[in-house]
Amino acid sequence: MIFKKIENLRQFLSKNHNERPIYMTSGGFDPLHIGHVRCIRGTSDLATSSDIHPSILKGLVVVVVNADSFLIRKKGYAFMPLQERMEIIDAIKGVDFVVPWETDGDQTVCQALEILRPNFFTKGGDRTDFTNIPEWSVCKKINCEIIANVGHGGKVQSSSNLVSKATDLEAVETIGYAMGYSDGVENDSKK
Repeated sequence: MIFKKIENLRQFLSKNHNERPIYMTSGGFDPLHIGHVRCIRGTSDLATSSDIHPSILKGLVVVVVNADSFLIRKKGYAFMPLQERMEIIDAIKGVDFVVPWETDGDQTVCQALEILRPNFFTKGGDRTDFTNIPEWSVCKKINCEIIANVGHGGKVQSSSNLVSKATDLEAVETIGYAMGYSDGVENDSKK
């Protein structure tokens, strides 16, 4: 289920699911890649683990998706619109709630953590400790346990690398077409 504002999600959870643990993860997911999927699915596995939650009250998975302006400040562009990224995340098995996140200049989800106050904050394989998790101190302050290396395997892919490869391939195809080649076959219009 997609919420438009994190405050509305907080109210909904307080009213309907106050007793259930909340697992939160976050990212740009622009574009979504296998490392993201592994982290999100790993978060879901933790939330539904009978070893961690032996009662019938399993955890809820909340994915916070960074807004387009957040990505533009970080890397200079937003490859996919926020709404599309949220719909894709919402379609992943095990995701309970998706919410966008936007702040004025802050490149973290610290304020989102303070509003939502999850029990657990999960980070992917390339995030390991206080040196590369900027939300570390906020999590300690609100008594939110950080679970790092969710999805395992370190950084297995990069959204920026995927976009770069796609851009490079597009440039090669454009040059090839301009030189009279299309799909490896000489273009008759240039003869």
